[in-house]
This record gives sequence, C-alpha cells and structure tokens, in this order.
Amino acid sequence: MRFPIHSLRKPLIFALLTGILSACETPEPDLGVVNRLSSTYVEAQHEYRFARNAASLSGTERSKIAKFLHESAPREGDSLIVTIPSSGLARVDSSRMRTMRAALALVPSRKTFNMTENFGARPKPATGTGILRLVRPSGIDADCRPGLDALGCANASNLSAMVHQPGDVLGPRATARIAHRQAAP
Repeated sequence: MRFPIHSLRKPLIFALLTGILSACETPEPDLGVVNRLSSTYVEAQHEYRFARNAASLSGTERSKIAKFLHESAPREGDSLIVTIPSSGLARVDSSRMRTMRAALALVPSRKTFNMTENFGARPKPATGTGILRLVRPSGIDADCRPGLDALGCANASNLSAMVHQPGDVLGPRATARIAHRQAAP
C-alpha cells in the first residue's frame, strides 16, 4: 500500500515546527529566589496569666515575665510573639492589649500582638493564660538542589549572604505606614 507524499507533508511540517518551537522554550524554576530562603531558629516560650476578667497583671506575673525576658535577652533581630487571652469583654480585652504593649515597650525585638476573637453569641469561657514566644533566628540557608531545579540557586545563595538580619526572613519589618497603624491604640 502506498501513501501519497502530499498527504504526509502537512503533519510532517507541523511535527517539525512543534519540535523546533519547544526547543526554544526557556525552563522556569519551580521556586523563586526568596522562596528558597529559610531561617534556622530557636525559640523560648513563657506562659503568663491574667486574673479572671482582670485587665492588669499581678506583681508576681510581671516579675515572672521580667525574669523570662532577662534570661532570654531579646535582641533587635528577634521576634516576640505575644498571645493575649481574651476575656470576652471588649473593654477588658482592650485594656489587656494596652497592658501588654506597655509592659513590653522597652523590649528591642519586633513584637506581634495576637488576641483570639470570638464573634459567637455565647463566647467560650476564657482561660486567662497568654503566651510569650521569643523566636531567635540563627542563620539563613538557601535550599538548592542540583539539576534543573537549581535555576535561581546562585541568586538565593548570594541573597542569603547579604541579608543582615536573619529575622527578616521569618518576618519582614513593617513599613512606616503599617508600623503607624500598629502603634495606634
């Protein structure tokens, strides 16, 4: 059985052009340069308590927090994550937030204040226990594997060497506009 040459011409040209165009395609890395960076870190944690429906800390709790901060010696590149327990009363919760901001105002590390919010008709009873977590980055690593996945690896390695504060990888500093908003009571 013989096939006419003119019937094979179009599929052959199409296959040839497809092969040529696919060879011109540039492979893209799976991960971006910044996504390849990770920080190794250590953390310390301290639990503190507010009395039931109280907005201020007792002297004992203040001294325990001061002892925790003294022992862990927070630095500028550290992140302090403050979880404030909710009482279910807006006035008390607002005062608790102000109390913790004032108590930690002189700590040089970056601070993030979190409070659970419950919008239910019947809020669950609060425990009154909050958590201070101090996260200290110890270095920056670039995740690089040989092969095609290594596209952008040199840039990631260079960037990891240039980052002055490893804490910026865990949580970048707030811009002036966001910092102003966060400082407002």
